[in-house]
Amino acid sequence: MLRLVDGVKSGTVFGTIDWPYLLSRGRYLPALWWRLGLAVMTFTLNWLLLPGLAAAAYFYGHVVAAKWILGIFGIFVVLKVVFLPTRFIKYRARKRKTAEYQEKLNQLMQIHDSACAQILNPTRLREKLIEAEAGKTLVHPAVYSILDRAIVRDPAVFTTSG
Repeated sequence: MLRLVDGVKSGTVFGTIDWPYLLSRGRYLPALWWRLGLAVMTFTLNWLLLPGLAAAAYFYGHVVAAKWILGIFGIFVVLKVVFLPTRFIKYRARKRKTAEYQEKLNQLMQIHDSACAQILNPTRLREKLIEAEAGKTLVHPAVYSILDRAIVRDPAVFTTSG
């Protein structure tokens, strides 16, 4: 469960890197500060740097350079608009994948709660594990051996206390 949560937070399950999470070493408040700082830096580099350079070039009398810089900025804006649908598609795919992993995590939490109860049904727990494996969640084979021994002892009820 912890690997799944860490994989979703770090972005590794999506094939990306979540830099604020990585730079803050998984701590919540520093990750927020990193996220805010990187967002401000990205905005500045994307939308303020080239117009600022063009304004500075125009101010110092380099009109041709200012026109070239504004032309490059115009191409950048056009490319951002053209690739906007691609960004929405990627965002939706990531959102679907996040929902899928959240469902897996909820399933694993139910299994964990069932396994930590004072009285558990090993047969039902084994069925839940098989359902989890059907959803491509890996379960260590030793878990099945332990459950099989518990099922042989009593297939309906197994108490964990004394």
